[in-house]
Amino acid sequence: MSDQRIAQLLGEVARAVGADRGAGLFAADTDGTLQLVAWTPGAAVRGRPASWLGKLMGRGPKDARPDPRTPATRGSVPTASPTSNVEDPGSQLLLVVPDGRMGILALGRGKDDPFGSDDRALARLYARQIAVQLAGQVVDAAAPASASAWSRQLQAVQSIAAQLTRLSTVAQIGTAICTETRQVVPYDNARVHVLAADGETLEAVAFSHHSLEYADETADTLRLRVGEGITGWVVATGQGVIVPDASRHPRAVPVPGTPLIEEQMLLVPLRYEGMARGAIVLSRLGTGTFSEDDLRLVQVLADQAAVALENARSLASRDRLVQDLEALLEISRAGSTEHDEAALAGLVAEILVRTSGADACVVSRWDDSSAELEMLSWKGRLDCGQAGLRGDLARFPLTRRVLLEGQSQLVHGDRAGAAAAESAMLRRVGATQVLLLPLTASGRTIGILELYLATDERTFTEQETAVYATMAGQAAVALQNVQLLRHLRAAADVDQVTGVNNHRYLQERLTQEVARSARSRSPLSVLMIDLDGFKAINDVHGHADGDRVLRNVAAGLRLAVRANDIVARYGGDEFVVLMPDTDLPAAQLVAERVVAGVRGQRHQLADGTEGSVACSAGLALYPDDGRTATRLLRTADAAMYRVKRAGGDSVSRSAPPPRESVAAG
Repeated sequence: MSDQRIAQLLGEVARAVGADRGAGLFAADTDGTLQLVAWTPGAAVRGRPASWLGKLMGRGPKDARPDPRTPATRGSVPTASPTSNVEDPGSQLLLVVPDGRMGILALGRGKDDPFGSDDRALARLYARQIAVQLAGQVVDAAAPASASAWSRQLQAVQSIAAQLTRLSTVAQIGTAICTETRQVVPYDNARVHVLAADGETLEAVAFSHHSLEYADETADTLRLRVGEGITGWVVATGQGVIVPDASRHPRAVPVPGTPLIEEQMLLVPLRYEGMARGAIVLSRLGTGTFSEDDLRLVQVLADQAAVALENARSLASRDRLVQDLEALLEISRAGSTEHDEAALAGLVAEILVRTSGADACVVSRWDDSSAELEMLSWKGRLDCGQAGLRGDLARFPLTRRVLLEGQSQLVHGDRAGAAAAESAMLRRVGATQVLLLPLTASGRTIGILELYLATDERTFTEQETAVYATMAGQAAVALQNVQLLRHLRAAADVDQVTGVNNHRYLQERLTQEVARSARSRSPLSVLMIDLDGFKAINDVHGHADGDRVLRNVAAGLRLAVRANDIVARYGGDEFVVLMPDTDLPAAQLVAERVVAGVRGQRHQLADGTEGSVACSAGLALYPDDGRTATRLLRTADAAMYRVKRAGGDSVSRSAPPPRESVAAG
């Protein structure tokens, strides 16, 4: 046994764990009494044992008789010095030295800096090395060199661990573990598995091979569950292990697409707060073997790596939370600024694709009185134009369930539960799975939001689904507000009796069309219509039949005009037709069709009889008959009254007003 080597190890462990009050080794004498057999001062102690070492033996400062010139070694019993310039430390770390006499390794540190779990793990490794010295197992001349090499490896591990703390993502840390571990423990293949959010799946976040036997490994093929295979077993038990021949191990399972090969494996769990959160797995081919020192070194690295991984996860969770909150805020802002339903749906789809990482997003509207979905917008790299072709929702049971029950559904095209129509839809889109989220507002489902994934390499976790469901709810409120605004605007613009546009809308739209015609130098025609014989129906049959006739006439007008023409009720039994981009010949044709249509209608009255009306119509053109909305209506009205005075049931255009009048108008 080497006293010098023990002193060297005490100095190393004191520096490694920051024991600034020093380190001491207690061993039992022949009477079974613990004696301080070796010590080394820390950074805050010079020349003699600190008082806390003496107090651990039950001696106060007055009992101390140390030699102040040298550190104590075997046979000496130094205790605290009465002249020590250091107060008792605030914390000590005591560890059993696993030798035959079960010695004690004592470490002291300052008042406000307690020892942590990483310090304890590192100190335990040194305690094992000290036990080797105490047991006399290392007696040959090569021992100091071997121990020194182990210390250098341990320092390298500590350096690697320090590097890991500067990395910010799980992938970066996993890659660094694979790359840097080979400096201290040679391997042919390395993998870093991390427990996924579901608490059951072990994802291979990094892997590195130096032999062609492992060249075909992928993240997908290396994915497994806790308890599955040797790696899953190590995570389940939380115990590190060296497997001499993995191909013969009863728990070995082959990597998909790769047969079992003869290899030695070293597996260490990544433990954090008493729970295994993953594993480091090293493999060697041939005759090379892993040693217990290798296992201890990787255990030290794993303890440090587990902390770094959890910190990276926490950072990623924080960043993800910020990203999700920003997405919610962005959806809310879009809902308050965008008043077009399709445009708002497009913004929502863009936000969800960016936030979720999905390959495409579809937003559709659903009226619970209809059996079909109406696609509003889609975004992403997949061609989702075919996703809107749902037809009868009875053929899409999972989609229908989302709409009727308001619950999210994850649909896989090749798994049980997906109907043939849903699987076919996924194939048309080019996806393997889709997350269906209800757009629910005020307790009612108004649509559906779909997130498509092109592969099975990832899926949506329960936590992600909950987050995206919240975003879908926010989007539903925004879309409902746009729908409500559209309905309110329609109600404000529509005449309640006839169902065509009202007088307010007519004035607003005519002003807009006049301005547009002025800019584009395009024609604009205005047709004023007044019903002939309507007063008699009102007087004889009452206002209910009069309103019925007005509704019928309005419906006939919409059929007689073109798609771009605007029909409005001017007041009473008067209607106006605006014809943008229409010159006189075309306007004349529309006007004659309108007059003939009104004349040809028959109206069923409440008493079982039929009634009919005719109309007088006057036509005015921009800019010849006026350059303002007021002037055009006045000119058309004058032309209409000229027809009415002539007997009605016709259309006419008034003579253009004098040039100066046009200019004035």
